[in-house]
Amino acid sequence: MADLISTTTTAIQLVSRLREVNKNIANAEFNNLIADLSIELANMKVQVAGLIEEHDSLRRQLSSKNNPELTFKEFAYYSEDGDGPFCPGCYDSDGKKVRLAKFSGAFKTFGSHNCPVCKAAFGGT
Repeated sequence: MADLISTTTTAIQLVSRLREVNKNIANAEFNNLIADLSIELANMKVQVAGLIEEHDSLRRQLSSKNNPELTFKEFAYYSEDGDGPFCPGCYDSDGKKVRLAKFSGAFKTFGSHNCPVCKAAFGGT
């Protein structure tokens, strides 16, 4: 998006140069068109700057919603609202929030939870 602002700025500079060239031409319609073009380009530059600001704001909001702060407790990570447990190996190495699955039946001898991605076992029996 920064390229859009740069392109718009260049276009505005070109309009200014056209005005300089046009000083030798006495065509009122040409002058009016250049003035209209200048106004439209300035409006476009303001709108693009607004879109960039909105885009950055939305990106920050989305990032904060998708990556809430996790706290390590006992053997795994949990979110502030108690959601979890999440695999510490996957979160620490790749930043991925992978929910741990509970072992059942005979598999409880390996621990209380396992990670479906890295296959690690966690927790006591």
